Amino acid sequence: MDVRRIMSGRWLSVLSLTALTSLSGCLGQRPAVGARPERSFMESKAAEAGKRALSAYEAGDYRKSLSYSMESLRINRSIDNRPGELLDLINIGRILISAGDYERARLYISDAVRLAISSGDSDRLSEAYATQAKADLLSGSVSSAIDSIEEALSIDEKLGRISGERLNIKGMIYLREEMLPEASEAFEEALKANRSDGNGIETANSIRALAKIRWKERKGREALNLYRDAYEIDKVLGDSGKIALDLLGMADIYFWDKDFREAAFLYERSYIVSLNAGDRARALKSLEMVIESYRALADEAKVIYYTRMRQGLRGESVGGE
Repeated sequence: MDVRRIMSGRWLSVLSLTALTSLSGCLGQRPAVGARPERSFMESKAAEAGKRALSAYEAGDYRKSLSYSMESLRINRSIDNRPGELLDLINIGRILISAGDYERARLYISDAVRLAISSGDSDRLSEAYATQAKADLLSGSVSSAIDSIEEALSIDEKLGRISGERLNIKGMIYLREEMLPEASEAFEEALKANRSDGNGIETANSIRALAKIRWKERKGREALNLYRDAYEIDKVLGDSGKIALDLLGMADIYFWDKDFREAAFLYERSYIVSLNAGDRARALKSLEMVIESYRALADEAKVIYYTRMRQGLRGESVGGE
């Protein structure tokens, strides 16, 4: 799977393989010219539900966001507003991906694909296929994910455009399969496209993924510089989750290089950022590595100190290790 932004009336967000999540909403829908007053009223109700869904999503309340999106879908279906229905289906799929319900997400996205095909909406069809690729990947259906993202990219090519976000998804699929040359090529293409579009969020995602690949290739210095580049972008964007990932990546390289003091410093920074962002799981992971770093330095006092901190974070009784 994540930071979001609104652009041109559409919901957008960052995917992180971790996030691999984004929304595309029905903000800015307009009733057709000459539409009956009751239809115009119902369309405005659907649009309002969509806005509330977006607000809830940005607040991290996926349950409420899903509820509002379902309301919008029900209204749009009741008046046969197919463009609105299509956007709702994609949004619902993306909310479910963010909530970790990948199999259910695939059902809604499959409906979106069918509706986009029957409506001849190539733009939304590409969007639906890209979202389907995320759900496929996160649910472990890698071959389906490759097929879906290739469909999306093929449509984009016919429309004369290049999506750095979708190329990032392609790269993540290859990276999951440890196909490093193919993943690297996809992320390099994505980086060019994202920089050209001025998309800071996806640019940082591309750079961070390339850092991970270079790290797997044991090109530590190159990986470190890439993580630093991603970190500088994420700091400007204020994305705590990505900042923590950048810090973790840099810390891992220093730890591998046996620079345990610098590793401990960066792991602790990642711990603080994660804890303040409410990500206890990542905070604990970082804290574990702080302890390992001080253990490697034979600093028993720091080991005991941070072990007690870890116990407190876990809710355990504080005592000796």
